[in-house]
Amino acid sequence: MIIEVVPKLPYTSPSIILPMSPTLIEAFQPLCTDVQKEVQKVLKSILLGPMISGYLPQKWIFATSQEVVTFCLDITGEASVIEGTVDDSDVLIKISHDPLLQILESMDKPEEKPDILDISFQTRKGEAAFGYMRKRFGL
Repeated sequence: MIIEVVPKLPYTSPSIILPMSPTLIEAFQPLCTDVQKEVQKVLKSILLGPMISGYLPQKWIFATSQEVVTFCLDITGEASVIEGTVDDSDVLIKISHDPLLQILESMDKPEEKPDILDISFQTRKGEAAFGYMRKRFGL
């Protein structure tokens, strides 16, 4: 009979594992749900529906030093977020990563506006929609 001797490893204390911050895509999901409900409700309105539908679809690129995502709102009011950029965007927002993530996670308006490095409007409808929806994004 062969007995294998396994050396005893020195005891080390368990390390503390901090949870990873969510990605922007994960952080945008609750906002997508809220915006979708709101826009779809307005689209059903006889009075406001035709007016709002003229501003759809919308594609806003959020570019941070760590991630780039595109928030999309289609003609039916369905909201989604995808990784990366799209060619036919309406708005390009360059913003600091951590403040954007904090706003998206808390869904609270920040005491101070986040450090937006640059906003460029690619379309007039994007500029109009951004003016209307920016507070929804905490911007």
